[in-house]
Amino acid sequence: MKWLIIGSVPAAFAGVFVIRLFGAGEALQSRVQLLLGMALVVACVGIVAKGYLGARRQRALDRSSEEVPVTSRAALTILVGAAVGLIVGMTSVGSGSLMVVRLMLVYPTLNSRRLLGTDLVQAVPLVGATALGHVLVGDFTLGLTSRS
Repeated sequence: MKWLIIGSVPAAFAGVFVIRLFGAGEALQSRVQLLLGMALVVACVGIVAKGYLGARRQRALDRSSEEVPVTSRAALTILVGAAVGLIVGMTSVGSGSLMVVRLMLVYPTLNSRRLLGTDLVQAVPLVGATALGHVLVGDFTLGLTSRS
């Protein structure tokens, strides 16, 4: 999990600033819409892949009744965290739909409980970094945030 945080938190923070490089007003809106569309397509492909990976993982678990030890893949995990963090920082798309599928690719023997738990725990600093980035660049509107 620490590798995900090392990758995702700085990338999410940077994503907020990267989106500012695209401009402001209508230009920014159209680019964010394009990024959101791309992120949603990636999430949809991920959901389909999740079904396939889930079946693959179940076959691997069926062969072994005991829990398989997980070998940490630091560089790949940091890369996954950075990619998802950047997308979240730029689009504010929820990380769960993106992160879990990528973790399944990197760690196919990890069970669903551990995958979801890892995603939920790493989401807290990821969302915090994104929120702080938006506050720093002036994208924060208290009235909009506090309305229910």
